[in-house]
Amino acid sequence: MSPRRFFGWPGLSLVFVWWMAPSLSGATELDLEAVIELALERNPRYREVLEVRREVDAGVREARADAFPEVDLSSAWSRSRDPSFLTGADFEDILELFPGFEPGEQEIWSLAFEVRQALYSSGKVRAGIEAAKLVVDLSEARIEQARLDTALAASETFFEVWAARRALEEVQRQEAARRESLRVVDARYELGEATRLERLRAVASLAAVAPEIARYRGALTVARSRLRRVLSLPPGEPLEIVAPVAFDGPGELPEIPELVERAWQNRPELRDLRLQDRLLEQRQAVTRADGRPQLELTGRFGRRGREVGDLEDSLFDDWRVALGFSWSLFDAGRRREQVAQLESQKTQLAWQLEALENEITFEIASARSALETARLRLEAAGVAAEASREATRVARESYREGVALQADLLAAEEQEIDSELERIEAARLVSTETVRLRRATGQMPLEDSAPPAAEAESEGESEATLERGALLHEAPALRCPSSARRVAESLPRFPAEAPGVSRAPEPEPQLGSSSAHKPFCPFGSIQETR
Repeated sequence: MSPRRFFGWPGLSLVFVWWMAPSLSGATELDLEAVIELALERNPRYREVLEVRREVDAGVREARADAFPEVDLSSAWSRSRDPSFLTGADFEDILELFPGFEPGEQEIWSLAFEVRQALYSSGKVRAGIEAAKLVVDLSEARIEQARLDTALAASETFFEVWAARRALEEVQRQEAARRESLRVVDARYELGEATRLERLRAVASLAAVAPEIARYRGALTVARSRLRRVLSLPPGEPLEIVAPVAFDGPGELPEIPELVERAWQNRPELRDLRLQDRLLEQRQAVTRADGRPQLELTGRFGRRGREVGDLEDSLFDDWRVALGFSWSLFDAGRRREQVAQLESQKTQLAWQLEALENEITFEIASARSALETARLRLEAAGVAAEASREATRVARESYREGVALQADLLAAEEQEIDSELERIEAARLVSTETVRLRRATGQMPLEDSAPPAAEAESEGESEATLERGALLHEAPALRCPSSARRVAESLPRFPAEAPGVSRAPEPEPQLGSSSAHKPFCPFGSIQETR
């Protein structure tokens, strides 16, 4: 399968437009790409992981410093009285020979440069430098992992906001339709063609929508708060996402072995473990080198005298050069056991690597199955939504003509809103499961997208497409039009990119029915939304 076909998975088939100017309400409109970029720039957990890069770069420079000479400048002043001359065995009769002798006090001034250079370390310095470089690579793997997790969280919250907003719009549309139904019933009631019971049912049906609107509005507020959390935006920051535009184009999911092979190549978690194994090898080399011959050159040059002025006279030069050799011959097996501990850690890493590979295989199989299920669910929901909408239209016309019961109309309206909400939730799940499958294979949500698709002929057509609820129906890839523009300057930005954030597994959210006996749990599995 070609890379284009691989990356063109159905589900994430959206075209987003990112407007540079704020909307009339003052909110900044962002598409999915912009949301991901802002999350990578502002998310504090991702910025925390990025900061590790500076730490490990400094560690490499520190390790390299061991290969260069170390130069110290020292100076000292001392005042002392030393009676050791009197306590020597050869001068025990000195006081008898010189009855008035007494050691005096003396001052010493010194100034010197000292140089130390490791000439041979049995590979210890080299192994230390290599270990520091591996730590850099290890940090890059963990930064990539945080980057993928942050992008996934941003994408999930983006889709959550979209679905919450669409659900609210759908319930509001149903409110308008039921208000119109009440108007028709009132007109027929005035003409004597409708009973008082029919009017009361119409009033109750309209009143029942109000709590649902409040509930979905609250869900949208929570979703936006989650997105602000991912983007590290203040609570009052106005933020709106661009409505996605869907287009057709069926695609085929790669098979599990191909996805697993791709994941083993891309997943930073696997690189992390492999780099840890190489790092342990270098640590073993450093430990073994401690028990092998070491050769060091030291030198000292300075002046030493009883007066400060003596330091200017070459007569008081004080210098020495030394070549030191050391070899630890016996340490009671300490280093051998240290190496054995490191070898055990390597074995543990090998088992961890095998377990992670098995976990990734299971994760991909689960994600692919979830995406297939979501696609089938979206397809079925689309059929049901179209049928229920047509049924409502027929029931409404029949009721106006007096050939259908009001109970039929109310049941059709109830079925219509349930099916539309199901389609919205199914569309969100297709988008979410698509980015989760890409994360399972070590890819960013928008990585290697297909070329831009033709934009909708008019804004009216785009809105009509959204109204039908066809958010992500099987298209080759997510595409961003060339006219997309950045609004980075319209929001406060940090100077550098910032966690990813690992996400704990959450139960699959369900966008439930609007009926009172079907509680709505909108999009509960995402981290942050606008």
